[in-house]
Amino acid sequence: MLQNTLSDTIEYIKDLTGLTNVSTAKVVRALNYAVDHYTYLALTSSGRWKWDSTNQTDVSRLTTTVTSADDKVELESDTVTIQQVEILVDGKYQIVHPTDIRDNQMEPISEQFDAQGIPQYYDFSGRNLYLFPSSDSSRTLRVTVGRAHPRFSPTDLTVSVGVSPIHEEYIALYAADRLMIGSNDPSRTQIRNEMTIKQEEIRDLFSKRDQDSVRRIKSNIPSVFMHRSRGKRY
Repeated sequence: MLQNTLSDTIEYIKDLTGLTNVSTAKVVRALNYAVDHYTYLALTSSGRWKWDSTNQTDVSRLTTTVTSADDKVELESDTVTIQQVEILVDGKYQIVHPTDIRDNQMEPISEQFDAQGIPQYYDFSGRNLYLFPSSDSSRTLRVTVGRAHPRFSPTDLTVSVGVSPIHEEYIALYAADRLMIGSNDPSRTQIRNEMTIKQEEIRDLFSKRDQDSVRRIKSNIPSVFMHRSRGKRY
């Protein structure tokens, strides 16, 4: 499906708001807030298939090398959620399980794993990933993340919106609403109503993005027949 460019979306926003003389920089700033919120909706949904912007230039599965000198790994600033952490051991990846230092009240987790070894747990704090225990040798760490939509720039209006084409209107509506804050224009109410409807549609879609998973077939036999007695067979 063909995606609209940023320029197309800006023209649509000007039509929605009637702000024909608004600067491109102001519209782009509102659009950045719009895709920020779209990222939030997408990454906090209950669906198993996680979203990533088509404007990203690489995959959301990152690899790095950790050594015995590393007590933490710094992740990219656009990291919003962590989906999985793995460590390469003898040619095979093993799961590193999440933990939280606040859950270790009796003894600090760093004391529980005071000797280096194969990392078994991680804690994510700020932008840093802490491994417990720290690695006893040079190993490959693989982290699958959910990340924010890249920010738009007023100097490049040919880039695509970067969200699902069926959700592009939500981005425009959100940006239009931001631009109309403080306005007495009655059309803002209609824009906000449309935006609310689209927001629910987005949540609904992302919550169902695992619908190709195995489903258990349910019987449609009326309950009155479920426990009927059966005569003896001769």
